[in-house]
This record gives sequence, structure tokens and C-alpha cells, in this order.
Amino acid sequence: MYAYIKGKLITKLPTSVVLEVSNIAYEIRVPLIASQEMKINELYTLYTHYQVTENAHYLYGFLQDTERDFFRLLISVSGVGPSIGLLFFSSMTLAQIQQAIFQKDLLKIQSVKGIGKKTAERVILELKSKIDDFAQDNNLNTVQNPELEKYREALLALTHLGIPKTAAEKKLKAILQKADSNLTVEELIKTALQSS
Repeated sequence: MYAYIKGKLITKLPTSVVLEVSNIAYEIRVPLIASQEMKINELYTLYTHYQVTENAHYLYGFLQDTERDFFRLLISVSGVGPSIGLLFFSSMTLAQIQQAIFQKDLLKIQSVKGIGKKTAERVILELKSKIDDFAQDNNLNTVQNPELEKYREALLALTHLGIPKTAAEKKLKAILQKADSNLTVEELIKTALQSS
């Protein structure tokens, strides 16, 4: 419903902020790490996830759209609701979360409050395949590899645009295997969309 909200930071707590946009104040739940970075009276763009429950409506906000998108993947796992998803991003950066999943680091994932062994195992089982296909195909040892990061972001964008995951993966891998494929994420997406 809300892709992002851009406004002036009016107040902040450790895990929530208020952004004012055209005389409307939005209360948005944010990770602790994001809240610590933000300064009162500065302009910010928060990429948002809108959640409706029986008793309330909540906005969750992130400083990067990739964080918001991965938050959505996290909360798709049974046993990981928005509050726990936010705790992931309060405990670790996006790269650290992905690294823990990639390396099947149960202890690291269980260090997030509210995550037990079974839920940690589900997180790894359900999300690892979404972040390691490219790494396996290209013998990469870390999810922080710049090419892998570009691949992940472009793949997520293409699947959101309605392209089947298998087709999107094939297009992206073909582009990235070329010697002259030093493309930005945006260029990578455009090239994939233009390929037949």
C-alpha cells in the first residue's frame, strides 16, 4: 500500500519514529540500528511494509528497499512475524542476516530474541535457496560478493515485475557471465527485461 514515506523526522524512540509529511505524522516501526542512525529534523525516506492485524495497523520502515524486501521474505517463514523480523534487523545488518543463513549458522540466527532452534532451521531451509543459487553456480564463498549482491537485488526486482524466478535467474546469469558485464543493478534489470 505504501512503497515508501519521505518526510522530516519529528520524534524517535529506539524502535519507532515519527515522520511528518505535508502536516501528517506517520508512526513507523524501525530496527534499532536505523533509529540510532537517524537525526531529529532531518529528511528521510523509509521503505515501508504495511501490516494489518485484527486489532491494529502498523507501518514498518527501513532505510534501504533491499532491507524491506528481505524483511518480507523473513516474515513469510512460519513462526517469524513482523516483530521478530524487526528484531533480526535490530540485531544484525542485512549482509549479516544473509551470511548467517548462507552459512547455516543456527546459533547466530537463534541469537535473535524469540527465535528457537526449530524456527531457525525453518529460516535456513526456506530462505537459503533464495540467496545461494548464484553463489553455487559461480563458486562464490560469501554473500557479500558485489556481483552476488547485484544479482540478488535484480532477481528480486524482476520477480516483483512478474517474471518467473527460473527465467529471471537464467537471464541474469547469462548477463553476468559476460566479460563486459560491469553493470549497475538498474542496468542489469533493464538488460534482463530487454533480452528475449
